[in-house]
Amino acid sequence: GKNNTLNLIVTFSTDVLILFSLTDMSTEKEKDIFQMNSIEPKEWLNIFFKPVQGNTDAYICNCCPVGSRQLKQKRSAGYSNLKNHLFGVHKEEMIPMVEIYLRTGKNGKRNFSDMNTLDNYSRSIGRRLTPKARNIHSWLDWIIFKDLPLLYCDCPLVRKYSSLETISSKTLQKYFLRTGVLVNLKIKAMLPPNFGIIFDGWTSNHTKEHYVAIYATFVSVDNGKVCTPLLACSPMGMIADYTAIAHEDYFQQMLRMYDRQVNDIEFLVGDNCAVNKHLADIINKPLVGCAIHRLNLAAESMYSGDLMNPLISKVDKLVSNLS
Repeated sequence: GKNNTLNLIVTFSTDVLILFSLTDMSTEKEKDIFQMNSIEPKEWLNIFFKPVQGNTDAYICNCCPVGSRQLKQKRSAGYSNLKNHLFGVHKEEMIPMVEIYLRTGKNGKRNFSDMNTLDNYSRSIGRRLTPKARNIHSWLDWIIFKDLPLLYCDCPLVRKYSSLETISSKTLQKYFLRTGVLVNLKIKAMLPPNFGIIFDGWTSNHTKEHYVAIYATFVSVDNGKVCTPLLACSPMGMIADYTAIAHEDYFQQMLRMYDRQVNDIEFLVGDNCAVNKHLADIINKPLVGCAIHRLNLAAESMYSGDLMNPLISKVDKLVSNLS
């Protein structure tokens, strides 16, 4: 290939394998990424630009900082000015967006706005995300979803081989806590006056701490869909026994973070155990027993009889020999 070749992208579009080289697309018409993938001007225009109100011949670029620049383009003259701006200023940003657009569809049709991406969020709030914001988001995304310690970003080897800009654990912790505050405010705003609670507990074999996860469940008035935001997932503290009263105190503490109280709960969903049943009696709310837990209890009861023990022993021996 040529020396000025930037990248090679293999894209599947309408069951056709398209191999194209991203080289001088602003000057070589045959290398036009839009034409090669049958992306109509109206399509890429909606992706990268929005018209200026009151001026049919002016557009604002979605990739440029908000309000920083208006581009003039007479509709009768095509879209050459807008396309040259994209290829000349935003080529590196544009190519990944187009590639994702080609791979994304709804009902067999391309629909860039359906993608849940950082770029879509940027357009929805009317602000362009800065490189710093993208870098912080990438570090948080990596650390949180890979369940890594915040100190991971201080590791010299991680900094050496990561393509992200370096960041200290102290700075990352600051934005980690700020993100938590913003998430709290968003959940607080979406919670209705009354809602159900789904909860479950787990005790660590190593630390002996008892963790409880609490979800709210309700039907959104906006779209009619069931929402289940996570309200809390943490140890119950230095409580000696995990009784129903201790669970009630834990619920009160967690709901207070969202300006809610136990009286706002409509029902509980949890395991069919004595503690949960007692908790439902204390707060005077119905308990919807977990169907999976009931099935597990029934299976355990069935397999624990003398009739099934010989069969279980045979299966266990067979599995041991196979492994």
